[in-house]
Amino acid sequence: MATPRELRFCWWNVQDFAHFDANRSAMARWPTSVAQYEEKRRRVEAAFDGMFGTDMPDVIGLCEITKAAAEDLQRRRFPDHDLVLGEPDDPYAFQVAMLIRGKRSLSPRPAWVANDVSDRTRPMCVVQYLTRKAHILFVACHWPAFNEETSEEARRRCADRLRGGVFDFLHPPRLVATPRSVLVFGDFNTEPHDDMFGVTLYSSRVTVHAPCGGSDGF
Repeated sequence: MATPRELRFCWWNVQDFAHFDANRSAMARWPTSVAQYEEKRRRVEAAFDGMFGTDMPDVIGLCEITKAAAEDLQRRRFPDHDLVLGEPDDPYAFQVAMLIRGKRSLSPRPAWVANDVSDRTRPMCVVQYLTRKAHILFVACHWPAFNEETSEEARRRCADRLRGGVFDFLHPPRLVATPRSVLVFGDFNTEPHDDMFGVTLYSSRVTVHAPCGGSDGF
């Protein structure tokens, strides 16, 4: 298969997209019936169809979705994509998931987990694109929201883990010939000007004018 000239990605917080479980139907965030779950699934599928038609992005990041709901969505609408879960062993977590197109040199890498945080802090889902011409990491995040006293510190530790992962990838111990890049996206639950980005993540706000893809593609 020819090297793609572009890689398209998207991110969506699908908000409480859980499969139906009779034992959890009375709990907050869970559907109360099979019909309610199927209606939520229908709306999610309709949104993807409306945005992309039959040409879905190569990398799709989702959050607030359970494992079974993600597997169901993958089977029904994304047969050309593989499912990558941030918490594959937890059937009840509202977690980060990624769908990556097969045969596009995309593959999963181990999730990035912040140190010394509660088990409710979601791992960051990581996949890579690797060819002889480019090595790109896609990192999907859903950091803790504002509803707990420990949330701010948990977000800061997530930022610290993200900074370390990005640095280690971009600066490997041995020189590599293939250019490396990292694309991070998701719900950070932090104001854009929060000092966590500049102080902890060591990032800055810049305007980038990217050239159009050349004849070599990625």
